[in-house]
Amino acid sequence: MKKQYWIIGVLILAAFAGYFYFSQKPAGKMGGGNTDIILYYGSTCPHCKNVEDYIAKNKIDEKVKIVRKEVFENKANNIELGEKAVDCGLAIDKVGVPFLWDNGQCIEGDQSIIDYLSKK
Repeated sequence: MKKQYWIIGVLILAAFAGYFYFSQKPAGKMGGGNTDIILYYGSTCPHCKNVEDYIAKNKIDEKVKIVRKEVFENKANNIELGEKAVDCGLAIDKVGVPFLWDNGQCIEGDQSIIDYLSKK
């Protein structure tokens, strides 16, 4: 009877360990799948509109999945933008929009983002 409890305990422990291991890994690192590209933008930002116009004109959304996150009115998205900037070694107080994050790579500014997307 004690052996059964021991086996169940080990299985439960292994399940928890697996859950925590895989929940902490970025999605793009697991199983070779791609993490979405994230475009941080401001609702009234003219440079952001340049990027959006380029994406629409060149049908970039048909080629790659881009998640858009507005940061002027959405505090959670603004905080997330700061976290991505720090991950890329950028100063939070110097980061603006448009800002593109692609699996650990940060691209700032409309022309830099357009150049980057033109290569995708």
